[in-house]
Amino acid sequence: MSLSPEQTSRIMIAKDLDHIEPLSGMGVDANLAAYAALLLIEKGLDRHDIDHEQYLSVVGDHQLDPILRDRFVTDPDGSFESATLHLFGSTYTTDELRDFVLHYNVDEDRSFGMRRELTTPEPLRALALAILDCHDGDRLYDECCGVGSLLVDAIERNPGIRTYGVDVSQDATCLAAARMRLLPGDHPVGLDDVFHRPSLVAYDKVFANPPFGMKLPFMRNPGADYLAPFVDETDPMGRPASADWVFARLAYDSLAEGGTAVAIVTNGALGNGGDQRARRYFVENGMLRAVVALPTKLFRSTALGCALLVLGRNDGPVRMVDASDLADEGRRWNTLSDEAVSEIVGRIGADGPMSRLAERADIASRGYSLYASRYLGQAPDLVNPRPLGDLALAIERGAGFSARELDALTTEENTGLFYVRLSDIEDGAISDDLPNLASLNEKTERQWLRTGDLVISKNGAPFKVAVADVPEGRTILANGNLYVIRLDTELVDPYFVAAFLASEDGKRSLEQMVVGTTIPNLPLRNLRQIQIPVPPADVQRRAAEGYRARLDEISVLKIRIRKAREAAAGAYDEAVGR
Repeated sequence: MSLSPEQTSRIMIAKDLDHIEPLSGMGVDANLAAYAALLLIEKGLDRHDIDHEQYLSVVGDHQLDPILRDRFVTDPDGSFESATLHLFGSTYTTDELRDFVLHYNVDEDRSFGMRRELTTPEPLRALALAILDCHDGDRLYDECCGVGSLLVDAIERNPGIRTYGVDVSQDATCLAAARMRLLPGDHPVGLDDVFHRPSLVAYDKVFANPPFGMKLPFMRNPGADYLAPFVDETDPMGRPASADWVFARLAYDSLAEGGTAVAIVTNGALGNGGDQRARRYFVENGMLRAVVALPTKLFRSTALGCALLVLGRNDGPVRMVDASDLADEGRRWNTLSDEAVSEIVGRIGADGPMSRLAERADIASRGYSLYASRYLGQAPDLVNPRPLGDLALAIERGAGFSARELDALTTEENTGLFYVRLSDIEDGAISDDLPNLASLNEKTERQWLRTGDLVISKNGAPFKVAVADVPEGRTILANGNLYVIRLDTELVDPYFVAAFLASEDGKRSLEQMVVGTTIPNLPLRNLRQIQIPVPPADVQRRAAEGYRARLDEISVLKIRIRKAREAAAGAYDEAVGR
């Protein structure tokens, strides 16, 4: 029986492997061995002294996919060929190699050559697939498939689905394509910019876990026509600050009628001002079904907080779910247990302490913020609430001097000119010992404090609040991460407002208006929307007097503590007669 060159090469490759039937078509072929070698090369395999010509005599060009041949057969240093030949002569069985190639996590191997995260963490894959709920015949599209891990999981759960994946990384696409060929059915993988030739065919299910930190201006290329309307701001969604919303939009645009998509986005995209128009577009056009706040540190490449969006046609309210409490915490990274995944799916399906439906009007009133926690806290029961912006005559940001500029303006002389920083506010009061300024530009007059001005920090955890008391002859400049609020004292007492913001109801009101999770931030537009109770004047007066009395008490106690510390420091000298 004569054999083709391909069959002859397969016999040569397989002759030293266990459990191989070379002519049956079920053995380890050159592609599988090559992909396995790609993974094993960084795991300490011995390097054989085999040159490139010897390698090509065993594995002919015709046997390898073009993408694999371009990446590896032409490798001049011989390291890949050596590892591959070592694998050909190893005792790995076909099943062992197959399992290794399908499930090896390249992101857990710190020495591996791929330097960015190419695998969605397994718990998030399980969560996404539980939400997508694929059935026989469903078409599943992974728009940034990486090394194909989610597609592998999906096909192994249900071999009756049809899948398609795309990724821009050649190395990742190599491995993803190899994995798909080891699974039943036809599961194509494309090497391309996902926006170059977007797959806007009707998929039943879509998954999107794009690279973190992508910015739209740097993504444009001549062939990426899909991006042009966003870059040019001719699309109704506008030009988002982060690319997360463009990837999410592509996922939605790829859906069939009634389809479901799951997209991973960073927390910044849920609340920053530059993405507000995009968030509004998704909410007002009925494209968003649910937002799930995830625990931090699920990804190895970043500690940033992330959220999961469930996309699909939705003419009703949006489900807000907080799952940040469900992490199994590790020393460096967190994960989700199977029970946690089931709990999240349950929260998506029903109301509870960590899950509720938010009406579009409610979302709009919060500046289209999609932080789930802002919709889940029990709203405080306030007397005659009014937005802070309606009670203020003016709201100013602190002067934006850099540390270097302040150093140049600071002096040791008592000039009567001072500036207050975030660190100068403690226990509801502004320090009396403020740095001196050599001079002040009159252009900063709007940031000069007046007695009765309310001062609030822009960053929280916790927020700092104080009422200014400026002695005659002093000028104090508010600098840095501070807001200066000049209240209409005909409506509210500044000390009453400070007392409210220091209360549990006030803290809750502030927390519901912040954006960001690592460093909570209070944007000006949200500050204006904070609801402040406006009870009768006598109620305000009693609360204000009680609050000021407690501040005076704290001040006295601080003086006593300072004197006690000084006495403690001098106890030794006193005892030895110095």
